[in-house]
Amino acid sequence: MPLTQTAMGPLYYEEVGQGRPLLIAHGGPGVHHGLYRTLDPLGTTNRLVYWDHRGHGRSGPLPAGSLDMQLFADDAIRLADTLGLDSFALFGHSFGGWVAQELALRHPDRVSTLVLAATTPGQLGATESANDDQVNNAEIKRPSSERALDISRDLINRVLDYVSVVHSQAVETNHLF
Repeated sequence: MPLTQTAMGPLYYEEVGQGRPLLIAHGGPGVHHGLYRTLDPLGTTNRLVYWDHRGHGRSGPLPAGSLDMQLFADDAIRLADTLGLDSFALFGHSFGGWVAQELALRHPDRVSTLVLAATTPGQLGATESANDDQVNNAEIKRPSSERALDISRDLINRVLDYVSVVHSQAVETNHLF
């Protein structure tokens, strides 16, 4: 059972495949990475890294007190460091999208590609109120979870293929950024 230690406790993770690293941040709360193993076929061209956020699945418990996305983003960076990943693609679904956005904002040099699915811009900002005009969630038609995963898989493949083509062209023309 692969575990990495953080200052606040263990994080459980699993890896599938080889190639370009792709960290997969699961939704939640109360969910673990197992639901996302349908993405395993992407392991034919990518090194998939699934992990259970702290307080989820087989990872350690949440600390007492208030929490913020910085905690979860820092855990993901510690995991990437442990695995020797200087740069990686990052997929975040739902709550994992909040984690992914925080990580990308705090460590833009580490995230080569950011893919978000079924998420929002995160928690309420300092100038926002829960009473602000919001879309009525009952009016939004959502795809089934199976269809959402199919859409996510397709999007990840398209983005990674595009990045691969752009990188190959940059190498061929000596126009690396």
